[in-house]
Amino acid sequence: MIPLYLAGMESLKSDDPLLYEEFHSGTWIVNKNATVPFCSIGADCALEQINRFMKVACGLVGITLNPADLTKNF
Repeated sequence: MIPLYLAGMESLKSDDPLLYEEFHSGTWIVNKNATVPFCSIGADCALEQINRFMKVACGLVGITLNPADLTKNF
């Protein structure tokens, strides 16, 4: 599957120039630290980290079991 993926990515320049430019400009990544440029991660990984933070630090796990917690602002 890797050769097929690489061929598809290579053909983006001619098949979908707008998407190619988005990939090339780096707008599909999340930079976690503005001072360190190599700390960028994919948007899906960044979302998972936010989910983990909300579960651990904010008590999101089990919130639907307690009606009083449903109106809590985070």
